[in-house]
Parts: sequence; C-alpha cells; structure tokens
Amino acid sequence: MSPSNIETQNASLDRIKQEISHLEEQEKQLRKTLNLADGEPLPDVTMTPELAAMLAQSKANAAKAGADRAAKTLQ
Repeated sequence: MSPSNIETQNASLDRIKQEISHLEEQEKQLRKTLNLADGEPLPDVTMTPELAAMLAQSKANAAKAGADRAAKTLQ
C-alpha cells in the first residue's frame, strides 16, 4: 500500500470519526430534549403530519450532507 493511499484512508477515517462524534452529539441533544437517560429507549410516537414533514426534511438534509461528504472524499 502506498503512503498516499494510507494518507487518503486515514483522512477518510478521520472524517468518519468526526461524523460519528457529530451524530453522537445530536443524539445527546435529542435525549436531553426528551428527558431520556443514555441507553433508555426512545418512546413510541404517533406520526403527525408535522412530524412526518420534519422527518422527511431531516432525511433529505442527511442524504445531502452524506453526498457532499462522499464527494469531498472522492476529490
């Protein structure tokens, strides 16, 4: 394996670690908002139209962010 290939893989690994850290922070904030302890399961929620719209927007934002990160990785 060439040094540049190892550097590329290390950079990708660093980005993945950053993303995991970001997602963990989002989960902590969500749990804080819902007053849930770490490891406590999320409650069942009835899907309202407003919640469905927010979920769809969140999924679209996450997909775009993932695609943007993937594009940067390939550069």
